[in-house]
Amino acid sequence: MLDRPWYNASDSDENNRKARSIYESLMTITLRKPDSTKYRLFSDEVKKKAKDLNGNSVYGNDEVSAMT
Repeated sequence: MLDRPWYNASDSDENNRKARSIYESLMTITLRKPDSTKYRLFSDEVKKKAKDLNGNSVYGNDEVSAMT
């Protein structure tokens, strides 16, 4: 069921309510992107290198993900 991915027909109503609550909580979490000049410069450099290596930018106008 795509409209209720948390739902399990063979589980209890209580567990389905808990699963829905957890699912909804996960859907409200957003990643905070750094807004510093240092991060913007890092992101711009990664996009430039990707464009130089691939002939096009795979990121477009989006910021890159910084993995620490």
